[in-house]
Amino acid sequence: MSNDKAAMSKDEVAHKLAHAHRAVDPGITEVYRILAPGCEGSESEPIKLLEINLSSTASGIIPIGMPAHAPSGIPYPSVIMEIAPAEFEEVRQGTLPLPNGWMLSEHPL
Repeated sequence: MSNDKAAMSKDEVAHKLAHAHRAVDPGITEVYRILAPGCEGSESEPIKLLEINLSSTASGIIPIGMPAHAPSGIPYPSVIMEIAPAEFEEVRQGTLPLPNGWMLSEHPL
């Protein structure tokens, strides 16, 4: 494990990513962490964020993977999913499932 990873937890990095994304896109109203049961303790498991964006068109959940970027202070890979507010309601109701058995965290970042 590198010193950068030891310096920041995945939760801290998730908050940093959520804040940075909201700062550049005012359409993002909420960001939730997505959890992969049984995998979150793994260093290789990416940080997964679900972004609810007013500017997004309903097109389903499309995970976009990004590598770690240590120069930006992001020592972990990430997966970002952007959805429209109506789709978020479907996720909450269970009619639009998250991929791979992933689960929505209880509270936004």
